[in-house]
Amino acid sequence: MEEKESIFGAEFDELALPGRRSLLPWWVKLFTWIFLIMGFGVFISFLTSLGGISVDLSLYGLRSSTRPLTTITLILISLYLLKGATSICLLTEQHWAIKLGMADAVAGILCCTFVMIYPLVNDSGFSFRGELIVLIPYLRWLIKVKPLWERR
Repeated sequence: MEEKESIFGAEFDELALPGRRSLLPWWVKLFTWIFLIMGFGVFISFLTSLGGISVDLSLYGLRSSTRPLTTITLILISLYLLKGATSICLLTEQHWAIKLGMADAVAGILCCTFVMIYPLVNDSGFSFRGELIVLIPYLRWLIKVKPLWERR
């Protein structure tokens, strides 16, 4: 289906469209600010952990160890930095923010799924990750808003 331009021209259409930030619902704005602050805090805590101060991190059921350069700790730092970068991009209305947000949501869903399934393999029980209750609607919202975001 072909889009029709208004009778006023393409320049008017661009001015008439509200900003991308108006597409963000309140709950996405809330989480973007939370993860923006947490991403900055994790970056600072990583730098202090290199100086010998131990910092406990946890996300999606993954917990860091007291040593700063373990695999889990680096994964957690990467996840927090991804969330922080996504938050900055959404709040500054970058054109590729939705794609980064989709990568962030998929990474979160995969981590939660792994943390839920891994204990079943080791016969240590099952725990449902509550983060999925937010991550799945977040991914659905990103998919739904992507065409509108790219138009603006």
